[in-house]
Order: sequence, then C-alpha cells, then structure tokens
Amino acid sequence: IGSEMLYFVQSNRLEKLFDRLCHVLADSPDDPLQPQEIVVQNPGMARWISQQKALRNGIAANLSFPLPARFIWQIFASQLELRNDAGVFEREVLLWRIFEQLAGSLPGGMFAEIQTYLRDDHDGRKTFNLAGRIADLFDQYLVYRPDMLLEWESKQGAEWQALLWNRLLTPASEHRAHYLQRFRQKVLQDDLNPLSLPRQLYLFGISSLAPVYLEVIHGVSKVTDLYLFHLSPCREYWADLSSDREMARKRAGSSGRKIRREEEYYFTGNPLLASQGKVGREFVSGICNLEMIEEEHYDDPAGRSMLAALQRDILDLADHSDPAAEKIMAEEGDRSVQFHSCHSRMREVQVLHDRLLEMFEDDPELKPGDILVMAPSMEEYASAIRSVFDGAEGNTFIPWALADRSFRGEEPLVDSFLSLFELCSGRCSAPDVISFLENAAVLRRFKIDEEGLATIRSWIRESGIRWGLDREHRREFVADVNEAHSWSFGMNRLL
Repeated sequence: IGSEMLYFVQSNRLEKLFDRLCHVLADSPDDPLQPQEIVVQNPGMARWISQQKALRNGIAANLSFPLPARFIWQIFASQLELRNDAGVFEREVLLWRIFEQLAGSLPGGMFAEIQTYLRDDHDGRKTFNLAGRIADLFDQYLVYRPDMLLEWESKQGAEWQALLWNRLLTPASEHRAHYLQRFRQKVLQDDLNPLSLPRQLYLFGISSLAPVYLEVIHGVSKVTDLYLFHLSPCREYWADLSSDREMARKRAGSSGRKIRREEEYYFTGNPLLASQGKVGREFVSGICNLEMIEEEHYDDPAGRSMLAALQRDILDLADHSDPAAEKIMAEEGDRSVQFHSCHSRMREVQVLHDRLLEMFEDDPELKPGDILVMAPSMEEYASAIRSVFDGAEGNTFIPWALADRSFRGEEPLVDSFLSLFELCSGRCSAPDVISFLENAAVLRRFKIDEEGLATIRSWIRESGIRWGLDREHRREFVADVNEAHSWSFGMNRLL
C-alpha cells in the first residue's frame, strides 16, 4: 500500500462500496486475532455488513462496529492519558449537574432571565426540562463547537451560557474539547503512536461527520491506513450548490450588485439535491480539503422509471424541471415514487403494510429481506409498527425486524410507562395523547381495537381539543390564556 494515507472511496451504490470493502478486508492484518474496526453511522448498517459478509463468505467474525463518537473516543484513549472523571461531561450526567446549578442560588445579572422563567416552578418540572435542553446544547457544543468552549474557559465569557459552563468546571476536570486540543498538539509534533492503532481502519457508509471528527480522522491517517467509504448520490462536485431559498436569503441580505456577482459563482444544479442535501454538501466540502487518494465506483441508474430518472438527474446534477430541459415522460402505471399523506404514525404504518402486500403480490420474487424501511426516528414508530405488523395474521403477515432501537423502543410496557410521564410533564397535546393510545400495551390493557381508536380520534378532532388539561395547566406555558381547546373544554363539549 505504501505510506499511510486516507483513502476516500465513493459510489452511488452501497453494493459497490461493499465489494470494495471486502477486497480491502481480504488483506489480512498482521494479527489475525485483532478485530477489524469498521466504523458505521448506525447499528443497522453494522447488521447489514455482517449479514452480507456472511452470505458472501459463509461467515462474518472478528469484526468490530463502533459508532463515530465511540471511535473518536477510542482514538483519544490510544494516544492520550484520559482522566477518570471525563464522564461528568456526558449528556446524562450534565443534565443533573445543570439541574443542581439551576435549582440552587444563581447570581443575578446574566441569569436574571432564567430566574424569571423559573420563578413559578414549584415542583421542579420546568427546571428539569430546561436543564435537559441546556445539556443537549452543551453536548452539541462539545462536538461541533469545542473551540468556543475553550475560549469561554480562557476568557470567562460574559453571556449566561458561558458563565453556566464555567460553573460546571472543576480544577482537575477534562472533557472532549481538552482532549481534542491535546490531540492536535500530538499531530503537529508528529507524536502519534501507530502501535496503539490497528494497521488499517475503515469507515463505511458514512454520509456526514462533524468537522472535528474529520480533523481527528485525517490526523490518524498520517500513521495508519484509513479507508472512508462514502455513499454519495452525485459524482460531480456538489459542495457549492445553493438552493433557491438560500439564494433568496442572500438576495434579501445583500445589495443587488453584490448578489449578482455572487450568483455567477453559485448554481442550483439539481434542485432536489440543492434543497435537501445541505448536510451532505457540508461533508463533501470538508472532506475535499483533506489530503487523500480518491476512488470512484459510480453506476448509471438503469431503467425508464421515475425513480431511475430522479437518480440520474442527481447523479449528473441535471435539472429536468428547467423549462428549457428535455421532458421525460413516465411510463403508464409507474409507481416507483409515491407520496402518502397520513393523519398519524399508526396510519402511516398501516398504509406501508398494505403497500408491501401489493408489492409482494405484483413481484413473486420479492422477499421481505430485500426491503428496507427508513424513518427520521424509528423509535417514534416502534409501537405502531409492532401493533400493525404483529397484528397481521395468515397471508397478511410479513416477517419484520426493527433496528436502531433503545431498550425503551423494544419494550412496549417501558415505552408506555415513560410516555405517560412525558404527557404529564408536557403540554399534553392531542397528537401526543393519540400517540400514547396507539401504544400496543395501552391498546391491549384497555381493550381498544382499531375501530375504537378511530372513534377516539374523531371525538378529539370534533370537540376541538388541541393541548392543555385545563386553564391552569395551560397557564404554566402561556401566561394569558383561557380554557378554550383544552381537554377540559373538549370533554365538556362531548358531554
């Protein structure tokens, strides 16, 4: 292979990337007992790689699949001396440490706004919710804005977030931003220890990484071979695309002459990629600034379907929505791209189940293992999926499995129990209550069938219920508000 390097392998087909991964993995490591590290974006990808490798080779063994955050932590642990108190800056621990600060005696001045907000918090719920939001924010700062945190610590920032962050520090405490700072020094001094790292590292199917993670990965590639397999929908350089909305914002904030000059350097390309691919654009922009060896394994989508046409347009940055572009006529009966508008998650899953049954009937060679269903947060759909897919019987039953779930998502009773607490501590909105009722454990306990659930939805909609138990509950969130559209208001209308 030669000198240590970052290898950037791109394709629009996951199968092509997997073929290349298998070829690289065939180069056996020096120590056959050392697991081969394959960093993945989520556990679902790890499961897919294991299954495909077992199907190809008859076995998949001695593979390790860390997620990006854990992988970066392993790198720090291999190159730095880490203190045992780093866990105090984990999100779950930060929440309670921030809660302790907010519930205590905060000084006036910069904390006056927070003190005003928490003035009527008699049971601590508002304090707990605010502590959770701040903990989420600080946890993101540690990943995406570590330099800002270090600046707060050195200059004692004047805003309340900086003051609160410094109150969480102790003289001996260290967090991820400190480790990054020390790691940078080792890279600059060429002091990384390659013996503490595997001879080869692999990142597979990664679609986005925090800039800090890219920096660490590039540093490691100086002492060990690192392969980054990127699933990219476009073979052209697309980091400089600007959507119509982004250009409109630039026009609103700039003089006409200046924006006309800028428009000469920005173009929309494919509007779908420009408007929905912002995260990918930022990742491509960051990775292209690194020293690396590039490989491309793109395939032109075949067929005359609408999906294939969309894929080809994105692949080549074409735009057939342009009035001057040649029009593509979809074949009659083409259902390769569909949109379904549903009133709840339960209904979404029911439509999905019905559509899958149609697909199996139309294509006898199609198997459940050939289908992947994705969602922004699979956790939110877990109870509905379990209720619909487990409730099917006979010829309508489809074998299924859920990936990327927490313990809560795997246990309906735990999910319903925690959801009940969330209802009590939140606004108790109509969609949240309906979602709670759709939980399989709740449906089973109160003997509610699909017809009964539809009746409850109709009652809630027709009675005008929106959120809040009653006027007093609504006033916890909005100072000057009446009882209209609360649960008490709706129940009185029903009775």
